[in-house]
Amino acid sequence: MADYLAGYGVEEAKRERMWKRSALIALATLVICLAGFFILRNHRQKAQIKTFLADLSRQDYRGAYQLWGCVPKSPCSDYTFDKFMEDWGPKGGHNFSAVAIEKVRSCSSGVIFILNFGKNDEVDLWVDRTQRNIGFAPWPVCNPEKIPIQK
Repeated sequence: MADYLAGYGVEEAKRERMWKRSALIALATLVICLAGFFILRNHRQKAQIKTFLADLSRQDYRGAYQLWGCVPKSPCSDYTFDKFMEDWGPKGGHNFSAVAIEKVRSCSSGVIFILNFGKNDEVDLWVDRTQRNIGFAPWPVCNPEKIPIQK
């Protein structure tokens, strides 16, 4: 009779351990995927900004200008190369050796980067998610409707 009750509950205990392990593995996978998403979601846009700053440091102004989407086939009529050189060229006054990305704000259609060049010299840049074109950020936050109006 003792042999009859020796295996009582063993299968249920194995099944319970299997469910606990499966739930733990699923939870760990979910946490890793979410962490990867939040870490890598702006990776391509950040690489575009770093390429832009590297081009400016090397004084490759034509290459940096093309990152704005202004290519010889379709030049930018709103932002000419002469205006680009005024803003980002040697006379622009930015210290590219001391540049740091202050903040990154992820929006639905792009990413806002706040660049700090030192000595109260900050520039807000926008990188489009689809084409990765760079431009000046039209607003300092993602939803301009939520900015309180100051009187």
